[in-house]
Amino acid sequence: MTISLAMTQISHSIPVSSHSAPSPQPDIPTAAARLQAVPDRAEPTPPQLWEYEVTFGGSSSGQAVQVINEMGAQGWELVAVVPPHDPSGQTALYLKRPLHS
Repeated sequence: MTISLAMTQISHSIPVSSHSAPSPQPDIPTAAARLQAVPDRAEPTPPQLWEYEVTFGGSSSGQAVQVINEMGAQGWELVAVVPPHDPSGQTALYLKRPLHS
């Protein structure tokens, strides 16, 4: 089977005068116009402020969990745990909660 395609060449001529007016420039908004076009936005919310607490959770995981649960009931969030590094065997618990003004 043979398929043949015929292509047609199309050409247009556009008369050009040496006295023709320059073509109009596209309407490109300036940076100031683009900024004015941005709708007003609500004022940004201030950043969240936090209060922090360091407490010790005892020498066993059960004691640490009990302290974490008690602090959580007061709105504290556990953010870090540092295992004991001294003879007391106390685990340091770092907590934070939103500071209400």
